[in-house]
Amino acid sequence: MLLHRPARLLLVLGAAALLATGCSSGDDSADPGMTTDTAAPTAVAEPSAPSAPADATAPASPAAEAVTITISDFEYDVPESVPAGSEVEVVNQDREAHTLTLADGGPSVVVQGGETETFTAPAAGSYGIVCDFHGSMTAELVVA
Repeated sequence: MLLHRPARLLLVLGAAALLATGCSSGDDSADPGMTTDTAAPTAVAEPSAPSAPADATAPASPAAEAVTITISDFEYDVPESVPAGSEVEVVNQDREAHTLTLADGGPSVVVQGGETETFTAPAAGSYGIVCDFHGSMTAELVVA
């Protein structure tokens, strides 16, 4: 019987260790107050100081404006104007690949069928648009 007591003691201690490990598996969903990680969570934003109210007369920054040019049925649908320096999203709704190439050395993007690409609007001015693959596709981009 003396040999069995140490074996039972080891078994009980091993079971207790397993239970303790199972209880601290890192899943804190059962007890939100229980934590083993002292690092701040990365998905939770810390509150920031209140910012000054926005001036209603100030123009929106170019990055805040969503600018989209759509290609559909081998035609460009271009907004009346876009702010200089803004990100312009080019959405190709056709199955064919197209380019949006600005005249006078402006940016050029290749947009595969069903895909979207972006470019940065150049300096203010009026730019002719052409598709390098389909020369009859033209339009005009006004950058303000």
